[in-house]
Amino acid sequence: MDLGISGKVALVTGGSKGIGLGVAHQLASEGCRVVIVARKQATLDEAVAAIAATGGRVAGVSADCTAKDGIAMAVAGAVAAFGPPD
Repeated sequence: MDLGISGKVALVTGGSKGIGLGVAHQLASEGCRVVIVARKQATLDEAVAAIAATGGRVAGVSADCTAKDGIAMAVAGAVAAFGPPD
């Protein structure tokens, strides 16, 4: 399906597994530049590799979004990778 979101920057928290990973895959398949945020670096690296293997433009940020500083880190990582999240 074409949602008309190609080229947008998507920030997906909890994106290294489960529903978050599914959302990240779908956004990447729609042409979004996807930034996945998760606490565990190992699962984050696996998720980034899986999306990149399908041709998606993806970056990973290790941060705890249950804390204000973690949210700031996630947004800063997105800006550094692809620009401000849409």
